[in-house]
Amino acid sequence: MQATKLGKQFDVWSSASESDRAEARRRFAYVNAAIGGPKSATALQNCSDQVSAELDDRTPPSITTFKAWISRYQNGRNDIASLLPKTKRRGNRTRRYHDELEEIVDRSLETMYLTQQRLSMCDARLHAATHIAAHNKSTPANENKFTMPSIEYFWRRLRSTYSEFDICCARFGQTYAARRYETVQGFSRGERPLDRVEIDHTVIDLTVVDGRSGLPLGRPYLTIAIDDDTRCILGYYLSFEPPSYLSVSYCLRHAILSKSYIKEMYPNIKNTWDCYGVFTNLVVDNGSDFHSIALEDLAKRFGTTIQYCPRAKPRYKGKIERLYGTMNRGLFHTLPGTTFSNIVEKDEYDSLGNAVISLEKLHEIVHIWIVDLYHQKKQTAIGEPPASRWRKHITGMPIPVPACVTDLDATLAVPFERTLTRNGIEHLTLEYNSDECGLYLARMKGSTKVKCRYNPNDLGHIYIEEHDTGHVFKVPAKVKWHEYANGLSRWQHQLCQRFAAKNLEKEDIFALAEAKEKIAQIVEEEIFTQKKRTRARVARYQGETARSAKAKRDLDGLSEASEKRSNTSDQATDDHIYPFDTSSEESDRWFPSITNAHEENVEFFPRGRK
Repeated sequence: MQATKLGKQFDVWSSASESDRAEARRRFAYVNAAIGGPKSATALQNCSDQVSAELDDRTPPSITTFKAWISRYQNGRNDIASLLPKTKRRGNRTRRYHDELEEIVDRSLETMYLTQQRLSMCDARLHAATHIAAHNKSTPANENKFTMPSIEYFWRRLRSTYSEFDICCARFGQTYAARRYETVQGFSRGERPLDRVEIDHTVIDLTVVDGRSGLPLGRPYLTIAIDDDTRCILGYYLSFEPPSYLSVSYCLRHAILSKSYIKEMYPNIKNTWDCYGVFTNLVVDNGSDFHSIALEDLAKRFGTTIQYCPRAKPRYKGKIERLYGTMNRGLFHTLPGTTFSNIVEKDEYDSLGNAVISLEKLHEIVHIWIVDLYHQKKQTAIGEPPASRWRKHITGMPIPVPACVTDLDATLAVPFERTLTRNGIEHLTLEYNSDECGLYLARMKGSTKVKCRYNPNDLGHIYIEEHDTGHVFKVPAKVKWHEYANGLSRWQHQLCQRFAAKNLEKEDIFALAEAKEKIAQIVEEEIFTQKKRTRARVARYQGETARSAKAKRDLDGLSEASEKRSNTSDQATDDHIYPFDTSSEESDRWFPSITNAHEENVEFFPRGRK
């Protein structure tokens, strides 16, 4: 009996593969070192460490496995054959399903589960069941028929055939899959203030009301420019104007110029907004509002490089994306009339019924939040408040600013080309001319094609750039057009044209002026309508009118003050650098960077610089 047992074990050892016998010898080395010694966990661990060091074994057994080997060796009458691996006993090794059945399962997965309709795995199994039933029905009785696989088999088949990335691509699209599974490398960062600035638009999570009627107008658009190095907000633009180059230009204008108006306009703000200047790199997305000749001209004139982020990859300008989330949670979601970020957060909150904040008050609230809260609060990413970091990093560094606001406004304006004649320039059916145009024509000895620019928010004037000097001068609308066009936006002008053509059957200056008056009356009536979309369009019309009218009044007042100073002042000033007396209140408001030129390290761009 004993001989038979030993002979059987010898047959097992001799029939084992060389790899299995090598594994048995490795296990025997551990077991042999532990035989006769203590079997505590500590003793076995010390024994295992010693043997693994002698054998240079990088995968020593755990204490549980070590004890199992010792038990198997002792129960096998101390025969090394008892330590042979028993991998052949690990279940079935043959394929359970026919090739044709696996093709049915694969086809069901591709047709039902791996689609952007995102059907469930149960739907894929039902689809396969239909085809399996059809196959079994056509199969003769004497042949084997297919059995229905379990839903676990469908999951195993899916994961063994496709990677998680491929599954995500099929169900959610390549953009989502890339955002979820692609590794995130380090992105370029600003090394100093104004080195890298990010800009973007959003619709704020707040319903704004009309200041007179109190009726909800809708959710305005917000455009913000943020400095990468200091996390300071350089400028913003808030209105009902849909995202366009116009909103980009107003935001950039606010970002480049000083904010010295704050103490006068918002006396309740405690701190100062010291962040401004021309930046080196501007990071934008691929929206059409960032692809314009005017923006490219601005970049060339001030030496700014425009960096376009890859499509649908907001992480390349993560600072501005994070700021919008912070602003929504820290400001807009705390105000009455908030819409929250989604319907789950909103729940049963009545955003329209609770809205009480007008656009004018919202501007003040945004200023207070930026200057007295956000800029003064410690940011985790930089370890200090943005305002403190700006003051620390900007010390001793020249702040580049435009030579004058006229240069900046002309550069931000939309370019076009026309032929300048003695009758002036015609643009959008409006006519422009001035004495300076006549002088330029005389110097050019006749009609010439010129580069022009216009502000879509104020058709009362255009800008003309001289070919020979690069000097830019302002040309007002002709007298007969001046009252109609001054402070009129392109959008309002188009409304007047359509109204005059449809209702007045003519489009001369008198018809347009009459159309403008009638549209203003309609706007006053429509602000009290119950249709929110109509009120939003009215708010846009009124917002453009008020903004352009205010700018016109301020610029007219500035021009008068400037002319008076130029006739009385004995100060010798380079017109390209200091076009106005730097001690005046008007120049501090409209040329704020010039006022601080002697106190801060301000660097000016001459008007003729390209």
